[in-house]
Amino acid sequence: MPLPSQWNGASPPQWFDYPLCGWKGVLEAIQQPPRGMLILVKGTIPPSSGLSSSSALVCAAALATLVLHTGHGFTSMHNKEWLADLCAKAEHMIGTCGGGMDQACEVKTAIPANVSAEEVIAEIGKDNLTALLTENTKHMKEFNLRPRALHCFGEAQRVNDFEEACKREDLIAMGQLMNQSHKSLQENYENTSPGIDKLINECKKANVLGVRMTGGGWGGCLVALIDKNNPIDLSQLNVLFNSSPCQGITFEELYDQK
Repeated sequence: MPLPSQWNGASPPQWFDYPLCGWKGVLEAIQQPPRGMLILVKGTIPPSSGLSSSSALVCAAALATLVLHTGHGFTSMHNKEWLADLCAKAEHMIGTCGGGMDQACEVKTAIPANVSAEEVIAEIGKDNLTALLTENTKHMKEFNLRPRALHCFGEAQRVNDFEEACKREDLIAMGQLMNQSHKSLQENYENTSPGIDKLINECKKANVLGVRMTGGGWGGCLVALIDKNNPIDLSQLNVLFNSSPCQGITFEELYDQK
């Protein structure tokens, strides 16, 4: 199909409708007069293999259209997140009603590692940022987004994995997940303390199956997983107190209410 054209969508789509999605989506976004394009398509992904080959065509065409019509690639205004979001919406023109995962993978969008307070304000507004900050964080001028996100998403997955390990009665897997959880707290969330981390290492030397911080951040306690059929000696640990699992709260009637 020669370009420019009056193409506005197609359902069901032919293969060439996918690059037309990206072309049309960018033109509508940047409001530039359309220019002609010669397109050569080459790839190694088998057709209809479920590996985002269609989204790859959309994203590649969109980026090529952006460069041709603006003279530049990615910028602060037309960044990777912008292109991935645009391509996800553009695919609706051929009846695809998916999310943006495929497009984000094609464009390789990423959560920035660090952003300044000014950058956050530009995205969500000063009032919204103020509402999110606490007394302990309102002074912050920079935010570590990527490691914090990695911890939150990783912890959510570990909770699901831990549940499955419990169902299998797999103590080894449960312990490994607890260790991974604390490592993420220490490195990604940065809410442990030297004393807690030292005690974690002492527990590991004592051969507990798994151990992580629990309770308040930058302090709190440790929860350790131990095989009751193979008890270990933790008496040498330098701790303020320790406790063992208990039955939990119960009700006991002390007298006859009659």
